[in-house]
Amino acid sequence: GMIVGELALVDGSPRSARAFSYEDTTVLEIKSDDIRKIMEEYPRIGYIVMRNLAVVLTRRLRNTNLRLRNELFWSR
Repeated sequence: GMIVGELALVDGSPRSARAFSYEDTTVLEIKSDDIRKIMEEYPRIGYIVMRNLAVVLTRRLRNTNLRLRNELFWSR
């Protein structure tokens, strides 16, 4: 699955992403306030959520860096 709007969980900013699906999709919406309450009440769950979020964001950043590097290389 995919996650969208995760940066709002980290810094509280408004979501800047949109999601579109070209086929039937199941969506689970979790409000930032709700997940924050769970993370405060259950620190172990909070740790797991933030660790997994770090993995997702790291993967996205690495992919973006690779695309930029390739774009710069091939645009010469």
